[in-house]
Amino acid sequence: MTREKFDQHRESFVARIPSEHSGRPVVHFYACDAYGNRSRWIWDQDSFAYVNTAGSIEDAQSFARNMINQGMCFAFMLSSDSGELEVWLTTWEEPDKGPVWPSNREVLMEVIHDPFST
Repeated sequence: MTREKFDQHRESFVARIPSEHSGRPVVHFYACDAYGNRSRWIWDQDSFAYVNTAGSIEDAQSFARNMINQGMCFAFMLSSDSGELEVWLTTWEEPDKGPVWPSNREVLMEVIHDPFST
């Protein structure tokens, strides 16, 4: 796959990270580790560290781009907590199996990035 095709494929996937679902806005964006635990994923350039566990749609899309560019497997899912919509992000490396979501969340929608699809 050419770089241009790779970029188009990545951006098509990133655009699917919802900011609204069925007319309802997503309230929270989180990331979880390979065990389904909430993790810090918002990068702070000043402290050169991951500092927050909740982010915005822009943070989610930037995180997805960075992880996909690094060759990581990536997925997101939509969930609901007390009526508020959440998007959960996760990443893993081959040959590990993924995605693993928090056990206390119901998956309403799941989308897995397929790096080999064109």
